[in-house]
Amino acid sequence: MKERICAIIVTYNTGQGIYKCLNSIIPQVEKVIIVDNGSLPETINILKNIENQFPKVELIKNSQNLGIAAALNRGVELAISKGYDWVLTLDDDSEAEADMVSKLLSAYQTFSQKEKIGIVAPNYSIIKGLVYKEKETFIIPTAITSGQLVKTNVFEKIGFYKEDFFIECVDHEFCLRAKKRGFKTFLVPQAVLRQQIGMPKVYNLFFKKIVVANHLPLRYYYIFRNSVYLYKNYFITAAGWILKNVFSNLVLIVKILFFENKKTEKLLMVGRGCFDGLKNKYGKLI
Repeated sequence: MKERICAIIVTYNTGQGIYKCLNSIIPQVEKVIIVDNGSLPETINILKNIENQFPKVELIKNSQNLGIAAALNRGVELAISKGYDWVLTLDDDSEAEADMVSKLLSAYQTFSQKEKIGIVAPNYSIIKGLVYKEKETFIIPTAITSGQLVKTNVFEKIGFYKEDFFIECVDHEFCLRAKKRGFKTFLVPQAVLRQQIGMPKVYNLFFKKIVVANHLPLRYYYIFRNSVYLYKNYFITAAGWILKNVFSNLVLIVKILFFENKKTEKLLMVGRGCFDGLKNKYGKLI
């Protein structure tokens, strides 16, 4: 039986940059839903032209930036209403290799206990190269949003993406929630998605490459606030991953101190995020 796949691309002031992602994925799926999160008219005009140009593309326009989770949810809801078996979630700056989707599906077909599989994810090529060096498919606790192939019936069983996160950790929370409910996330190393995270710069320190994300201060607020939620709610579910994430966030603070600009502003956002996370204060900050 052929698996019906709908790709969902979230855009925000991407302009012509959407074409890289769109051209890489449109031959690999049955339908593409673009959810725009309140972009300026320049991007909206480009997206309208794309919708007219490509019959399999459908555009949803949000009047304002509702955050990544809300935008994904609008796309997922439409895909479910149209009867798709899977959604493939993508950032507007992602680029899938030509055989990424077929490799994800081929790997899925080899799995036993398919009913336990909720998410199939590709390897990621970032500024330092491939994230995963393994050759065989294996279970992982979480995967980044872009490139996730998610069964639509998973949403019906565990709920949708957490909208009050707004941005950051939306992917991790969804995967950990799926894991808590008995669904597995599989990583397929041979399927590759090229992905840029932040505005990275590479520094050479003691013959080792250090990648610095250079996020805007506001993003650090969401990273740390939403991370606190994960620590409080999913430690028992994925203690090893949580401890590694705590360490990664500590390293992130060190990188801000030594390599990034606007250090004071960013560190204040880190502190505010941690404080609001402890107070269970979520939603859009500004």
